[in-house]
Amino acid sequence: MEYIGQDAAAIEKYLCRRKVKVLAYDTADSTNNVAKKLLADGAQGEYIITAQQQTAGRGRQGKSFFSPKGRGAYFTLIMYPMYQGGQAADFTLVTSAMAAAVSQSIDAVFGVRTQIKWVNDIYLDGKKICGILAEAVVKGFDTVIVVGIGINITTDTEDFPEELKDKAGSLGKSVDRGLLIAQIADRAFSYCDNLQADDIIPYCRERSCVIGKEIVFFEGGREYKAFAEDIDSRGGLVVRLENGEKRVLRGGEISVRI
Repeated sequence: MEYIGQDAAAIEKYLCRRKVKVLAYDTADSTNNVAKKLLADGAQGEYIITAQQQTAGRGRQGKSFFSPKGRGAYFTLIMYPMYQGGQAADFTLVTSAMAAAVSQSIDAVFGVRTQIKWVNDIYLDGKKICGILAEAVVKGFDTVIVVGIGINITTDTEDFPEELKDKAGSLGKSVDRGLLIAQIADRAFSYCDNLQADDIIPYCRERSCVIGKEIVFFEGGREYKAFAEDIDSRGGLVVRLENGEKRVLRGGEISVRI
């Protein structure tokens, strides 16, 4: 991997949170993988790790994330989210906070109105423009959260793999990537300094493209059809099954007609 100092400087000039270390690479297999290796090698503190392209970008459930060179923002945050009083943070709430931070930042920079597909995808005009992959890493007595974010900025429809062309979209215009990444990072780290559901969940409810829709989810190898009713105070998706039973989903993949 080639380190690109000027890309780091482009982020740092907009970053309000001065203690964050920024590493920028031309190519990485996955910025989440780079982050986890850094932690395994003894890295301390908060990081932003970005790459111009990923050769093996990853999404949830082992899926790949298409990351062509220079067409998107591909980066990972290393963070230590805590509740007030020093308790370890709830993982679903952390992911909800990341979705809120990304949605708010994209809207501010691009002047659009994005939606959140529970729990980790950002949509615009009915198509996925961003995926978020949060992973927990236990390091000593700390639980570190590694959050990978991939945003399609100028990816052309014909460039997407065939299986993604009907589902994936992009923001469609160039932008200062340093500004976008810095805004997301500042919001994300700010949320995670003192996680408060009241700061996060109302926004996730308002921007949800899932609430009020029929969905399909899998649990224990079985497919369930349900109606998405709400997002609870910890970021879980409240659903009603066909038999009337209510459940709260804390993770996993869902399918929904958007």
